[in-house]
Amino acid sequence: MGFNRVLIANRGEIALRILRTLRDMGIEAAIIHGKEDRLSLPVMMSDIAYPNYRTNPLDSYLDIEAVVNAAKELKCDAVHP
Repeated sequence: MGFNRVLIANRGEIALRILRTLRDMGIEAAIIHGKEDRLSLPVMMSDIAYPNYRTNPLDSYLDIEAVVNAAKELKCDAVHP
């Protein structure tokens, strides 16, 4: 059983490294992001970008319920924190 699509719930350099690894493995990369990161390299490079705007920028990544709901909505096979 392999993964076809993985949701990345991180930002910056870490998200970029995860994204590159998924791409090398032939796995589609979706990323959840806050407003502040909407123009970031990981968001621009991802196959699917899912906006999750919150008042506190870190809440976009730390709201577990929102991350799980995004993964379900995007039909992701896994979530990478």
